[in-house]
Amino acid sequence: MIDSSGPATWDSGRLIGATLAGHSDAFSELMRRARPEILGVLRRHAWGAPDVEALYQEVIVRAFRSLPHLRRAESFRPWLLQITYCASVDWIRRECLLRQTQQPLLHELPDAFAPYGQDGADEECCLPLLVEEIARLKPRHAAALLLRGLEGMTYREIAAELECSISCVKTYLHRARRRLRSRMARAAAESGTATARTAPLLDPGKDKVP
Repeated sequence: MIDSSGPATWDSGRLIGATLAGHSDAFSELMRRARPEILGVLRRHAWGAPDVEALYQEVIVRAFRSLPHLRRAESFRPWLLQITYCASVDWIRRECLLRQTQQPLLHELPDAFAPYGQDGADEECCLPLLVEEIARLKPRHAAALLLRGLEGMTYREIAAELECSISCVKTYLHRARRRLRSRMARAAAESGTATARTAPLLDPGKDKVP
């Protein structure tokens, strides 16, 4: 049993440590604190999802399974945002595949994710790859990218959200975009596509003025 002070009084680092030591009530407290923010992200970005609570449970499962791989406790919040955003986009992709429409993502993705030069076949290949690669980014890199592209935040707002400097935000964005553009270009070459389908999410020219 955990000590008598209870997980409600612990900071995130201690809760993460207790969770990894096998205390489920510590993880429950982590998720209780994060619940309003997770639900807010899901409601804004899982467009048309009939059961946001089910998506919330999916985020919890993903977070619990991935927690042993979290390297730094202070990255917990951006790491969890990364999981939540990816769960939102995954839901859209699954839903569109179920509908089996000809171009299922054109009207449901935000402009930040929709590829330039949209083409039905290329788009079907672009989105799963983009989501997969975002999930592989470092938590702070992914959070900065998604807060910029999906939330439309300025550099200053992202810096406040991630508790870092504006120069760090610019570095996170640069490294995230460089990796994603490289991966998309490599995938295009491997598939024989003439050019990689990129998205405004990866284009610094689409940034708001900080």
